[in-house]
Amino acid sequence: MEERSTTIWYDLKEKFKLSLSEYAVLDLIYRMSPHGSKTVRSPFPCTTSRASLAEYLGMSKAGVFRIVERLLKKGVLKKGKGDSGRSYLILGDEWEEAMFPYREKEK
Repeated sequence: MEERSTTIWYDLKEKFKLSLSEYAVLDLIYRMSPHGSKTVRSPFPCTTSRASLAEYLGMSKAGVFRIVERLLKKGVLKKGKGDSGRSYLILGDEWEEAMFPYREKEK
């Protein structure tokens, strides 16, 4: 089985008032984005389907859909649309800015 792990930065979790499930989904969206480098700050989209995110996390699709909607309302995620018309998710600017120093610690 593939090893899966993440670091929970509790001060970020508390700052954005995220539940552990919300944090897990947000973190996975970041990690599934083709961000290339942990030192790059720009809007790299996550084109992974919500169903695939749910499967990866062992959650229901409906649960992930609800969490994504809450994260969009909180502003830590944004929606975009590609040239093909397919929608995708992007980390919100405030989350991206707050998360940047922690990426340096993960190197």
